[in-house]
Amino acid sequence: MRKDDPVLILENAKFIWPWERVEQACRLFAKGVKPTQVAQIMGEDVLDIGPLLLHLMDKGWIERA
Repeated sequence: MRKDDPVLILENAKFIWPWERVEQACRLFAKGVKPTQVAQIMGEDVLDIGPLLLHLMDKGWIERA
């Protein structure tokens, strides 16, 4: 790979979530549960929880820290 080659990031990340799982994540984050713990509770990879957290904050569904 050369320095000027583009890099595809998170190519294996989960970007489509069932509504029930989104609600579950919202409830956990609203309680102050950390992303690593949310991932563990939900049985998800923390690298998938990260984009979900960003989406929830962007939509205003949870407060920004």
